[in-house]
Order: sequence, then structure tokens, then C-alpha cells
Amino acid sequence: MKFTFFAALIAAAVQAKPLLSELHKYTFEQFAQEHQLNFQNTEEYAMRHALFEAELKRVLAHNNSNATWKETINSRSHLTAAEKKASHGKKKGKIARRETQMDMPADFELKPLTQLPPSVDWRDSFIATSVKDQGQCGSCWAFSATATLESHAALLTGQLFDLAPQQIAACAPNPLECGGSGNCNGGISEVAYDYVAKSAGMMEEF
Repeated sequence: MKFTFFAALIAAAVQAKPLLSELHKYTFEQFAQEHQLNFQNTEEYAMRHALFEAELKRVLAHNNSNATWKETINSRSHLTAAEKKASHGKKKGKIARRETQMDMPADFELKPLTQLPPSVDWRDSFIATSVKDQGQCGSCWAFSATATLESHAALLTGQLFDLAPQQIAACAPNPLECGGSGNCNGGISEVAYDYVAKSAGMMEEF
């Protein structure tokens, strides 16, 4: 008989997200509590536990390498490869493309790589907001457009606003079904920009 196995029974308090320096001490029990995971039986618990441990081992190995970026654990670290793939928002199919090429601004200057800094972290300059989670919704087009608008607004005004991508996903019309039918079923950033340009602007996230 199946029974509900609550990970919350393992520990009493919800654990905060681990720092990168403490990731090696992060347990599956803490992970299950943080993400409020419930398992139907001990077999599923064991499977998810094994997937989590394998992912944690991979992440730690990456962070100990010479890579220029760090990885961490997230809410999908206990899923199979097939489950992760199923949650990807991109819809494969015909995408309407712009037939005309837009000219670059007259003052645009393409600089050689030797004149550019080796790296830039826009978070240090308050040009980028924290990473947003689109969940199971195929709205990457709305999230990417929102992040771009946030950064350009910050560059222009010096103020960084955390805007709401769900406004674009829910309200931007996509009559030509460019990249999908809109909302959680896909779209392109041009649709988002066109909507924002013709509307009263975007709401902030709360």
C-alpha cells in the first residue's frame, strides 16, 4: 500500500539555501525540506535521494575545477534527465523570423576584444536582478525580454527595477504565433518588446 512519506518529518526546521562554501555539507533531507517535497513511498524517496547525491557530486566537482563560473543545487536537482527536459520551455517548431535586417545605430562602435575587460559582473554594478524561476511555464521569451528591459532601464536611469515577466506572458498578444501561441506555450522576445512599447509599461514584481 502506498503511503505519503513527508520529508518534513526528518527535521523540524526548514533549512535556508546553502552558501557555495557550505554546499559540501548540504544534505538531501535539508534539500527536501527547503523545497517542501513529499514522496509517495520509500522507493521514490530512495530514487530521488540517489539523483540528488549524483547531482551534488557533479556540482562539487565542477566547482573544484578551473571553470570560470560556479554551479549550485536548485529545485530540479532531484529530477531525472527526462523530467528536466520535459520542463524546458522551448517548443520545437516553425518560428516566424524577421525578413528585413535592421540597421545599427549611427554611433554604434564595435570594439576589438583587446579593448574589453576580461570579465564583467553586472550584478556588482546593479545592472542585473537576481535569477527568476519560470517553473514549468514555457515563457522563456518573456523572462529573457524582461531581464533585458530591466538592465537597459538601469543603464539609462541608474535605478534597477525587478519587473514582472508574468505580465508579458499573460498580456502580450501573439496573433502570428511567432515561436508559439504565447503565454506558457512559447513566443519570441520581439513580441514582448512590441507589447511593452505599445502599453503603459511594466509592473514590478511583489
